Parts: sequence; C-alpha cells; structure tokens
Amino acid sequence: MGKKNGKGRERKTRMGIVTNKMSDEVYEQLDSKALANELSKYLIQLVERDLEGEAIRDAFELAKDELIVISKVATELKYNLEMLMKEHRQSHLN
Repeated sequence: MGKKNGKGRERKTRMGIVTNKMSDEVYEQLDSKALANELSKYLIQLVERDLEGEAIRDAFELAKDELIVISKVATELKYNLEMLMKEHRQSHLN
C-alpha cells in the first residue's frame, strides 16, 4: 500500500505533462530544466510560490473586510460624538 495524499487518494510517484498545448517558450524552459534534472524542484517551487500567493491574498481579503467594519464603526462613533456635542451645546444655550 502506497502513501496517501492529503485527500485520501493514493499518491502518484510520477505525473505527466501535455506538451502540445504549451507555447514553444514554455516548452523550452521546461525542457531545459528537465535536461538539467531540475524539473521537479522547479515545479515544486512554482507551486509553493502559488500557494503562498493564495495565502497572502486570503490574508489581504480578511484584513480588507476587517478594515471595512472598523471604518463603519468609526463613522458611527463620529456621528454619535457630533450628536452629543450638538446636544451639549444646545443644553448650554437654554
């Protein structure tokens, strides 16, 4: 029994790439990495960078959502303070 991946499926020891659907430029880059026995390392680094980018985007979205909430609260506080100040001024005029 082989090693399982994170989703419970059997982990493959090899994967293939369809090369007839990529540009010559992409093919040449991958081919040069393969000839230098660096293709696996190169692909792993690309995927890790992609995953890291997703984590950064998720953190940014969360921070953005939190800032929107904080902005709404600040607007409400400003309005309430203005109302209190207005009431205070009116009470001193009477």
